[in-house]
Amino acid sequence: MINTVPTSPLMAFSATQISRMAKKITVLVEGPGSNGTGVIIDKRGKTYRFLTAGHVVADINPGEEAYVLTSDQQRHLINTSQIKIISGVDLAVVEFESNRLYSTAQMGKAENLVEGMTVYVAGFPLPTTAINASLYTFVPGKITATASQRLRDGYGLVYTNDTLPGMSGGPVFNEKGQVIAIHGRADTTQTQRTGYDNIYVKTGLNLGVPLTANLLAKVRTPSATTTTSSPPPSPAIIIDPVDTPRNPLESSLISQTTGVDYTALQNLLKGKKWEKADQMTYDLMVMAGDKDNSGFITSTELEYIACEDLQTIDRLWVEYSQGKFGLSIQQRIYQSLGNTQDVDVNKYRQFSQQVGWIKGGTFNDPDYYLYDDLNFSLNAPIGHLPRWSWGLNIAVVYSRMSYLAPRLSECQL
Repeated sequence: MINTVPTSPLMAFSATQISRMAKKITVLVEGPGSNGTGVIIDKRGKTYRFLTAGHVVADINPGEEAYVLTSDQQRHLINTSQIKIISGVDLAVVEFESNRLYSTAQMGKAENLVEGMTVYVAGFPLPTTAINASLYTFVPGKITATASQRLRDGYGLVYTNDTLPGMSGGPVFNEKGQVIAIHGRADTTQTQRTGYDNIYVKTGLNLGVPLTANLLAKVRTPSATTTTSSPPPSPAIIIDPVDTPRNPLESSLISQTTGVDYTALQNLLKGKKWEKADQMTYDLMVMAGDKDNSGFITSTELEYIACEDLQTIDRLWVEYSQGKFGLSIQQRIYQSLGNTQDVDVNKYRQFSQQVGWIKGGTFNDPDYYLYDDLNFSLNAPIGHLPRWSWGLNIAVVYSRMSYLAPRLSECQL
């Protein structure tokens, strides 16, 4: 359930926006010895996985008690028999189970990082004299070096962020809110005491393990890891849903990118409950794309909604409508009307006529069906559903169709 963002450009976020996203996915790792930090990367069923520095969990033995503290202050027992240390690098993948829904990280690729770029590190420092608890901490900085040849234990990204012990294993974000490295090491030639024995402020440069495409592939490949016990490895996780063949429906109902579960939507579509399925489609798109926690999805957010989620929604609709409904069906109709890059109310009117959303009136003053009057059956015109913007007025709907169409193309729909 790890996402590597497609090649289309993404907008930069403010430091505040990135910190809000980071806080939801950054976790405190409480081991039997010392503490560290991790970042939630995916979810399958009730099982979450988080990525951390290998040295944070290296001394945890199978069967020992260790916990992870999530953003809602819930403490979860770590499955210490399933800790996977990634071969050759200071990284580990760790599991815990929860019935709660937590956000997962958007993973970027570190290949294009250059000196001078702004990066952010999130984590939970160990207590100091002044701050006697491990508090979520978010610090900005600049990349100062990128090693063409990896340093010891896979390190290769150097940055100025002022970090503290306990933040090891925490995510390093770029300006687009993507996790591009895992923090883990400091220049220990410069240290400053904190008042606690053997705890120092890291006053030198800091290092992270950059998350290249090859390394992300190791994260999802069981054979590339060694476990602390003998249970069989978990199934491989698909890294990039855009560049890989689509999964069978039954095996891909939980988004590897956002953690959104589409099982309920499948059940509604199986039962031919088209109206409820349509309403749920809107709710699920909000869950997948609402970056600012506003409770709805904006036109701009539609431009960056995860491809995996759009593909899953489309596969379900196409499958259970026998090819009559779906985002890809609507996309082909919309594209047939010409340029889809501009916000064009006339194009939307043509599209609405094609899919049966207009019941009368003139072209310049059409009479749209009210939502409750739409045809929620297989007798409806091709492309009639999903109407996913069901709760919005027409002015907003046609604007959003124009924003969504290019994203559907990027996601190969």
